[in-house]
Amino acid sequence: MIVTLTFISTCICYIERVGFSIAYTAAADASGVSQSSKGTILSTFYYGYACSQIPGGWAAQRLGGRSVLLISFVTWSLTYAFVPLDPKNVKTMVLARLLVGVAQGFMFPSIHSVLAQWIPPNERSRAVSLTTSGMYLGAAAGMLVVPTLVKLTSPQFVFLGEATLGTIWSVLWLNYASEPPIQLSKQNGAFPNPTRKTKIPWRSIFRSLPIWAIVVNNFTFHYALFVMMNWLPTYFEQGLKLSLQEMGTYKMVPYFNMFMCSNIGGFVADYLITKRFMSVTRTRKFLNTLGFMVASIALMALPKFRTSFGAVICSSVALGFLALGRAGFAVNHMDIAPRYAGIVMGVSNTAGTLAGIIGVDLTGKLLEASRSAYDSNLSSPESWRSVFMIPGVLCIFSSIGFLLFSTATWALQRRKAMGFFFFLFTEGASRPAVVNIGAMFAVSTINGGVSKIAIKAAEEDVNADPSILSGTKFSVSIHDSNYSGFLSIIGALKYMESDTVAIIGPQTSVMANIISHLANELHVPLLSFTALDPTLTSLQYPYFLQTAPNDQFQMNAIGDIVSYFGWKEVVALFTDDDQSRNGVTALGDKLAEKTHKISYKAVLPPDPTATRDQVKNELVKIQIMESQVIVLHTFSRTGLLVFDVAKELGMMESEYVWIATSWLSTVLDSKSPLPQKTKDSIQGVLTLRPHTPDSQRKRAFISRWKKLSNGTIGLNPYGLYAYDTVWIIARAVNLLLDQGGTISFSKHTSIPRYGGGIMNLSALSIFDGGQQLLENILQTNTTGLTGPLAFHSDRSPVNPSYDIINIMENGYQQVGYWYNNSGLSVVPPKTPSNWSSSNQHLGAVVWPGGTTKKPRGWVFPNNGKQLRIGVPNRVGYRAFVSRQNGTDVVKGYCIDIFLAAIKLLPYALPHRFELFGDGHKNPSYDELVNMVASGKFDAAVGGIAIVANRTKTGFQSAIYRVRASSGGTT
Repeated sequence: MIVTLTFISTCICYIERVGFSIAYTAAADASGVSQSSKGTILSTFYYGYACSQIPGGWAAQRLGGRSVLLISFVTWSLTYAFVPLDPKNVKTMVLARLLVGVAQGFMFPSIHSVLAQWIPPNERSRAVSLTTSGMYLGAAAGMLVVPTLVKLTSPQFVFLGEATLGTIWSVLWLNYASEPPIQLSKQNGAFPNPTRKTKIPWRSIFRSLPIWAIVVNNFTFHYALFVMMNWLPTYFEQGLKLSLQEMGTYKMVPYFNMFMCSNIGGFVADYLITKRFMSVTRTRKFLNTLGFMVASIALMALPKFRTSFGAVICSSVALGFLALGRAGFAVNHMDIAPRYAGIVMGVSNTAGTLAGIIGVDLTGKLLEASRSAYDSNLSSPESWRSVFMIPGVLCIFSSIGFLLFSTATWALQRRKAMGFFFFLFTEGASRPAVVNIGAMFAVSTINGGVSKIAIKAAEEDVNADPSILSGTKFSVSIHDSNYSGFLSIIGALKYMESDTVAIIGPQTSVMANIISHLANELHVPLLSFTALDPTLTSLQYPYFLQTAPNDQFQMNAIGDIVSYFGWKEVVALFTDDDQSRNGVTALGDKLAEKTHKISYKAVLPPDPTATRDQVKNELVKIQIMESQVIVLHTFSRTGLLVFDVAKELGMMESEYVWIATSWLSTVLDSKSPLPQKTKDSIQGVLTLRPHTPDSQRKRAFISRWKKLSNGTIGLNPYGLYAYDTVWIIARAVNLLLDQGGTISFSKHTSIPRYGGGIMNLSALSIFDGGQQLLENILQTNTTGLTGPLAFHSDRSPVNPSYDIINIMENGYQQVGYWYNNSGLSVVPPKTPSNWSSSNQHLGAVVWPGGTTKKPRGWVFPNNGKQLRIGVPNRVGYRAFVSRQNGTDVVKGYCIDIFLAAIKLLPYALPHRFELFGDGHKNPSYDELVNMVASGKFDAAVGGIAIVANRTKTGFQSAIYRVRASSGGTT
């Protein structure tokens, strides 16, 4: 009964909207109102409608959807009953339409609040589709009936008829609708009790990408719908020269088609979800994309049809598939936030209403412009092309956005809403004998080898601790991906089909982007301490978590180092993979904040495929660049090859600066002692190491390491992160079991049943406790080998920090620390302070070439042009400037001053001295000055007096001047 009444309510409201458009248009045309003025009046409704959407959601949340919906209907019905239809009385019409818009703005948030409380998730698509299909049936009925009413009676009669329909519905709703039982609404994931004051998560709502995907699609849908609803009658009458009265039932076909397609979409969606052919998320995306893409084609093709039959069919396809798409975005409010369905609907419908304001008014202005550009009676296709092109293009872009960002985490919301009842139903669950964890690494790599040992050590320690998991065995299986993306995917699928509750890894960000989609779909948390791409966000990948600081922080540290030493430009040398590219992007952003920049980006093939020739080619390019500060962001194999080739090219000498990311510190920690050739090639380099504070547990683990590794590899910080990651999962699983959760899996039957073979995809299953386990992981608050273990609201680890290491001839020294809050320091502060430029300090650095003098950071490129410095080959005052006998060498006081000055410059100044004059008599200084002005010389150095005629040449800024006088020199 509830769904039937909500269906009737939308039907009546859209009879009102179409009816007003037709009745007002008829009255306005008879009164000679312009198209632009008509558009303004027609759009006034949407201003009120937009302003009341979010308040409507809030009111439904606080007062109950049933009461708010009743007030909405009574208000607009009374307005129509007492307001006369007079197109010339602009103020009255504006106020009336504004009030009706405000009243109806409360309607849809209230309806969604009611349906979220009454309707179970597997029936929501049909319920919402049937309810919203009332809009289209109402529009069709309005198109069919209202023109006849206007012709036989008067436009005012339409107002009275609509007021009567609204009053009848209000009586029915008052008598037959009621608030749902509390237990029913809790089972459906919503709380109907209006007396309970619940904090509305406004920030989460407005920061949610899935909600924004709904908002954008709602905007597009209503832009297209309102343009068609308000201007399709005008298109038939003026664009095609058809009479609405004579068209008969033809004119209602597009809206009747919307009614049919909306319900078809709802039934198809619920069928796909109930039969598990598709997940809820994929169902929403499929129907939304199908509907909007087909609608976009039909909308853009509409002006090409010049017959009544063709135009009706084309508009029917456009509106029908738009309605089909509502089974995607329009139901998604209740999927992702059933408790706040009215609020979310209010937010998204505000966007839809803005579309009405913009679309209806803009269309009127476009048509007015077309009158002057094409034809005054709007009968040509060109007059209407832009009108339908705009919504067509919007459909394409919004459907792509929904495809990328939407989700449907209804099970999470339902579990949260059930609260204590969920606890009761799972309290008696027994603990499993074994909990399976997966791990994926290329064990032949440095971090892969270290992680394997540390993970196994943590597994042993967890199982030996009687205070955790209470007899449940914690089993970690390690899959060797062998640096292959294909094998990484195979490993992930293997774990997903074998009741694995969490996965550690993958090792690279490239694979994290791929495997995170599996984790999202199957609700298996994915924790990595090496896939540190800063763009791997929780919004896109909610089940992926980085347990070590991502590269955003490392690049912030490098940016502070560059700023500290005053280098304005750097060269970024990196491998062509997601993590390196996005890390360098983060570095560029950080440098830009400090008015520095990346002057050149040199890209190498993905590690470990780079060859010596490829590296050499890039370094030769860098060699002729101005900047000599090079940031190397790659992995160990490629990185060491780069330094080897750079040594060969003479790029590890003085005046070069090399800053390597943390890959180099892992080489130092895990592969020492290094071969002498390698040590020689990295002298003077600065590198970063994730900082892990000293503790008794850390020292004890370090002392165990030699036995654990059999001396095959040294421990680095990522081994510590691997150990802590295992413990984070173990504690979260233990908490899940303490909460009464179970380790259970549901078959993912939407995957086609590919039986047999190694890849038995039909065995993939959804971890029922995945969301709760993820929440437990995010609530971690303890201390591990790497220090405090906790996560910020953005899921980044707390207190990201780095050691800054300087590699020298006989090893390395630590020259400072970097903390996220306070920047650079020579001591580890106990309480990090706020960042301040005056507080930035580092110890003495030994740079490439063995010098402790800070490099300038850049020079003119090797192929740069030397400045030509004109020098007078004079006879007198030779102490100021003179040519050495028999050579082209010039010396003197002016030369010494010039050379001393250029040494103070923050860059090298390639130059050569060129003599002017024959050496037998003093040359003409006026001529020398003119040669600077004409470009023969770039500058001049000598005892050149500043006199009036010489200043007219404009040479002053180009010449260093020294003048002899009785009082000395100036």
